[in-house]
This record gives sequence, C-alpha cells and structure tokens, in this order.
Amino acid sequence: PRRCTPTGACSPRMPFVDVGGARLEVERIDVGRASGAPIVMLHEGLGSVSMWKDFPHRVAHGANRNVLVYSRAGYGRSSPAKRPYGVRYMHDEAL
Repeated sequence: PRRCTPTGACSPRMPFVDVGGARLEVERIDVGRASGAPIVMLHEGLGSVSMWKDFPHRVAHGANRNVLVYSRAGYGRSSPAKRPYGVRYMHDEAL
C-alpha cells in the first residue's frame, strides 16, 4: 500500500494487479487508521489513475479513509482491453 500525506507525498506504490485476465494499474492511498471502509474511485469513460491527479489524496485525508483508484483495461497503464464491448460493458466494469 501507498502511504501518503495530505500534500500528496507518498511511499512507493503498488502499480498493478491481475484481475479477470487483465493487468490493471492501481493506486492505493493508505491513511493508516482509517475511520471506515475504503473508497473505490471509478474513472469516467476515458479516464485513468493519472487523470485524477491529487484528488484521491485529498479525498483520503479529508475523509480519513483509505482510497483505491484504478485504470480499467485499455486505459492508463493497464493492459489492452478485450474488444468488442458488449452492451453491459460499463455495468460489468463497475462490479
């Protein structure tokens, strides 16, 4: 896990996880003794981890919650997506 200060200074990150045949870029912001369940941030249709910039850090420290951000397959530094996309693509990606 990546421990970060409210200003965004962080320890080394966990860059990838393998899920469902894809290698996904991830960033976990660990605030230590979090006050509740982690927050998982889903990017919009064309986004990625890097497009969030410092927002996940501000959310984590403002809410005192650990945060997980990831890039879906085909975005950011994640592996290419399997295509064509079905009509349930966005729904299934959110699960």
